[in-house]
Amino acid sequence: MNIKTIASAVLAAVVLCAAPAFADGKMNLNTATEQELSANPAVGPELAKGIVEFRENVGDIKSMDELLEVKGVTPEVLEKLKQAVTVEAIEGAECSC
Repeated sequence: MNIKTIASAVLAAVVLCAAPAFADGKMNLNTATEQELSANPAVGPELAKGIVEFRENVGDIKSMDELLEVKGVTPEVLEKLKQAVTVEAIEGAECSC
């Protein structure tokens, strides 16, 4: 195996592993890591931390309106988030997205 083949295989694995974090071109808040969320301009580091902590404490986010329970999310922030992120159910959970 040459280096080009190995690099292609590694890139394909990275893309496949990262794909579940995004749906319809939007970042899925239920699967995105804190680092991925932090890199999203609509989220940023502080909000990313809050979203991940919320998920850890409450479980999957079932609706966008649930984000209003996350520290720092105001109705105005929520409207911006709705343009950049989504909440998709994972592992068979129901979602009223």
